[in-house]
Amino acid sequence: MDHADGGHVDHDLGGPGDVVRRWRGRPGTGRRVEWNVIDIVTVVDGRITDHWAVADNLPLLAALTEEQP
Repeated sequence: MDHADGGHVDHDLGGPGDVVRRWRGRPGTGRRVEWNVIDIVTVVDGRITDHWAVADNLPLLAALTEEQP
């Protein structure tokens, strides 16, 4: 979902994927995972001047462990 308000643009991005490669030192498990990222940018005169991002890595970390949540 995208939302623009007063020079700020919010973008919510995510989707499914399979953990097949190493990530932060942990081997891939082949498990399915859903991930989400939220980006917020400030736009001034048509240019991005600030950028904030938050990634929800908990589902990915859970998929890299032996136990399923």
